[in-house]
Amino acid sequence: MNEHEKIPKPNNRKLNRQYNRDTGKFCRYHQQNIHNTEDCISLRKIVERLIRERKLDQYIARPQQAPAPNANRQINMISTISGGPTLAGPSNRSMKQYVCAAHYPQVFGIEDDQYRKVPKVDWEPITFCEEEEEGIIYPHDDPMIIRAKIGDYDVGRVLIDTGSSVNVIFADAFKGLGVADSIVNLQITPLLSFSGDLVQPVGSISLPIAFSVAPRKTMTYDQYLIVDCPTAYNVIVGRTALTGVKAYLSLHMLLMKFPTRNGTRAIRGDQLSSRTYYATSLKSVACKPPMEVMSV
Repeated sequence: MNEHEKIPKPNNRKLNRQYNRDTGKFCRYHQQNIHNTEDCISLRKIVERLIRERKLDQYIARPQQAPAPNANRQINMISTISGGPTLAGPSNRSMKQYVCAAHYPQVFGIEDDQYRKVPKVDWEPITFCEEEEEGIIYPHDDPMIIRAKIGDYDVGRVLIDTGSSVNVIFADAFKGLGVADSIVNLQITPLLSFSGDLVQPVGSISLPIAFSVAPRKTMTYDQYLIVDCPTAYNVIVGRTALTGVKAYLSLHMLLMKFPTRNGTRAIRGDQLSSRTYYATSLKSVACKPPMEVMSV
């Protein structure tokens, strides 16, 4: 069956007198000047029917179906960093209550007593505007790298990671802080890494972290997991510390803002450093960069 046999001939109909003149249109299907071929509704319906009947398959490029998954094939999971000490608690019961609190906040809501000791800060609305894009190279997908004061040390290569449920300080940077090993909590739950593997931290410790300098400065105490593994960063600041200082992020602008007693403070991520550290993290472990921890 050829193309002419697939498409039936149109019904002959008598045209009105107005179509006897030149209209600037022509339908190759009806062989008339009442409309253009691409606007012919009758032809469109015929073609759609032939496509449904699969009579025009040789003219249509159909997407290939994906092969059926192999049940015996190992699936590698890509996830976020999770585990460690969080508000959910270590037990199964506390974790269930933590999840239920999102569904039934009136019943399982967290008591306010534990937060009454934290002084409240009256803060103005925090906004981001187009002018704050100045100084950033676009397009980009760079991580946000800043400096922060941890304990008595000015620490560089601090990665802001909203995908991490915990804060992480890597072993080399922790040693540079000069903290006594005796105050490290060695009873710690494993950490679920990006690849889904369990990583056993060296321990955990509560440390103060401060962002920016006075008068617009904010600080919070939080738990940090001590992890011994090769990395281009010194510290990963996760959601617990970020929510502790009420931080708002614009990764598009590499900008973090938070309220203080003296107004809103903004910290800009170092785009050049973030690209340098990212390239470093892809190199061999033997090319590990020197630790960047400096005393105040």
